[in-house]
Amino acid sequence: MKLAVTEACTNVVMHAYPEDVDGELWVSATLGEDTIAIAVRDAGRGITPRPDSPGLGLGLPLIASLAEHLEVGSGDSDASTEVTMVFRLPVPVA
Repeated sequence: MKLAVTEACTNVVMHAYPEDVDGELWVSATLGEDTIAIAVRDAGRGITPRPDSPGLGLGLPLIASLAEHLEVGSGDSDASTEVTMVFRLPVPVA
């Protein structure tokens, strides 16, 4: 879980905003009976192909392999991205 959330946050830092622009990153969690959903959201430029990308393109596939469920979409506006990861908890929450 820690690796997947760290990767999603790193994606915001590396890709969401132009290099000379400060931007925000939000992380929220929702606890279910036997799952936890963690959302990482930005107000950046959205997910678009970038020929100048500094990354290897392995972040989202890595997150998908670690999470029970992965959803990537627009946040509150078209120029934002929200990555929601759902993880199964080893013991149900009492």
